[in-house]
Amino acid sequence: MFAIAPHPEYGPIFGAGADLCISHNCNANLESYSNLPHSYDGENASCTLLMGDYNFTVLDYEVFTTLGK
Repeated sequence: MFAIAPHPEYGPIFGAGADLCISHNCNANLESYSNLPHSYDGENASCTLLMGDYNFTVLDYEVFTTLGK
């Protein structure tokens, strides 16, 4: 239900608690962030796990999802 969500001021948001949020103009600012663990947790899950810091810049990204039948 909350795996991937669109947002008018951001790119894709992953997880109900915005575990991973890609900002608008993500290649030119530090507004993208990782908010782990919220929806996705596990051993060693933390906000610095994916990119080394809470906020980060994104050079490029692709989003894939499956479609239900």
